[in-house]
Amino acid sequence: MSKKILAAIAASCILSSCFSVTLRPEGEVKLISPPTTETSYDFFFWGLAKKYNFDAKAMCPKGIRQIQTQTSVVDGLLTVITLGVYSPRSVLVWCN
Repeated sequence: MSKKILAAIAASCILSSCFSVTLRPEGEVKLISPPTTETSYDFFFWGLAKKYNFDAKAMCPKGIRQIQTQTSVVDGLLTVITLGVYSPRSVLVWCN
């Protein structure tokens, strides 16, 4: 394979591994301010081998404004380098 094809494959693997899921009350706009808390969770085998439960109400006793889970470029790169054995993800929480 040529170097251009390998570079394109590597770039698509890295760039396609970034995602986020945002939950917020209906009608509210997505917050872009820094989150109140940010926690990283370690998953294994693409998230199949371990699961986490977190209590957002305990993190935000006065109420939750927004919750977001994300895989950053660095998280995606670590997942690709380890062939999915290690797959970190972050949870960001905005409180009232």
